[in-house]
Amino acid sequence: MLTPEIQAEFVAEAPDLFVLAAGGWGRMGVTHIRLAKANRDLLTGALHAAWKVRAGKNAATRTCGRTRGPRR
Repeated sequence: MLTPEIQAEFVAEAPDLFVLAAGGWGRMGVTHIRLAKANRDLLTGALHAAWKVRAGKNAATRTCGRTRGPRR
């Protein structure tokens, strides 16, 4: 998932490749990629951007002071 800002950049640069998912999912950053039209570099860049967003959210969650209890 991308941020809405990053998603807008991808869609503006390549509207034939990147399409917002329908409804609220698309507004939250879920983006479809038309794989048949995408080249390797473009796909790699999009996936890396999505990974950075997710990794940043994971890191922020870990630093919020929450701790995990033992698994039961």
